[in-house]
Amino acid sequence: MKKRADAIVFLLAMALFLAAVVVDACDGVPSMSLEDTCQKAFGTAAAADACGAPPCIPPMHVYCVSVLQERAPDAGEATVFAVAAAKYAKESYESTMEAAFRALQNASLPGDERAACAACRDTYYAQARSSTVAAMNLLAECSFGQLSGEYATAADAIKACRDAQSKLQSPAIYGLAVSDLMVAALASGLGELASLPSSDLVN
Repeated sequence: MKKRADAIVFLLAMALFLAAVVVDACDGVPSMSLEDTCQKAFGTAAAADACGAPPCIPPMHVYCVSVLQERAPDAGEATVFAVAAAKYAKESYESTMEAAFRALQNASLPGDERAACAACRDTYYAQARSSTVAAMNLLAECSFGQLSGEYATAADAIKACRDAQSKLQSPAIYGLAVSDLMVAALASGLGELASLPSSDLVN
């Protein structure tokens, strides 16, 4: 039994190792520390209008570090951090979709709030999730040409949900949509960084 358990642990470790190799294989993409990644990503155009007015709280660089510290190595290829952010975004959007689903289970939910929650879950967030999955696939293929478009589509969908929720007297998921705009900016900024030529990242 112990040998079998050891074998399973070994196979899982190998799977994780191979997955890391696949992610860390894009030609011409530089490696850097987690801190440098966040500093460089959030000086990019994708991050300039991350939250609009009021500005992001915490600042995007601080937010970036706090998210990646739990999900990525201390240093690696820029695509490693971009993939970690994309996965985080997908999980966050799915969590918001689940929150919308729970809100819809409330039989006393007013008609306008029900319609807005349903639109967020079934249309806006479905689009945001789909675009983020497409971005993850592009990153896995080291294909960056359409990456910014997928992230822009995801962000626009979340903004549409936020705007719909903002018109309600008691918006069920407005706060989650606002938070997800920071998540979207994080994924977009790190994705843009991974797509930049190495020469553009030289200090």
